[in-house]
Amino acid sequence: MVQPGGGDDDGQTVGGMFRQLLDDGRAYAQAEFELAKARVQIKAIRYRNAAILAALALFLAFATTVILCLAVVMWFSQLIGPYLGGLTAILVVAGATMLVAMMARKAFDRAAD
Repeated sequence: MVQPGGGDDDGQTVGGMFRQLLDDGRAYAQAEFELAKARVQIKAIRYRNAAILAALALFLAFATTVILCLAVVMWFSQLIGPYLGGLTAILVVAGATMLVAMMARKAFDRAAD
């Protein structure tokens, strides 16, 4: 019940209630901020783990490519000698690299359109 003096049953003034409302709003905003921060941290950890695994996969793919190139060099060296085999392997791998690079460039050009 409202008292004639302008206060309510608890004895709070309008200014006190407004201060309480502001404090509650700040506490709510802080809680929402902490919740959003926790969500971002969880996603960051998930993406970090995925990035680590992707980097490991790229490293293993590179190692596999090196082993494949060595196998090509050894195969060509048995067929046509060590020097010509090495040179031929370099030309084969360089040609494959150029082919993949041209395909990548075309894909980037198509993506830009």
